[in-house]
Amino acid sequence: MRTSHWLLGFRYYLVRRRSNSVALMSRATLISGAVLHEGEYLP
Repeated sequence: MRTSHWLLGFRYYLVRRRSNSVALMSRATLISGAVLHEGEYLP
C-alpha cells in the first residue's frame, strides 16, 4: 500500500508543478469521470 500511496503523492506533485489551468482541467476531468462512473450521465 505504501507504493500506491507514494505514486499518488508523486502524481499530485506533478500536477502541482504544472500551471493552475492544467491542474483545474485535470481535476475537472477526474470529477466528470467520477460522475460518469456513478451512472449520472450529463447531456
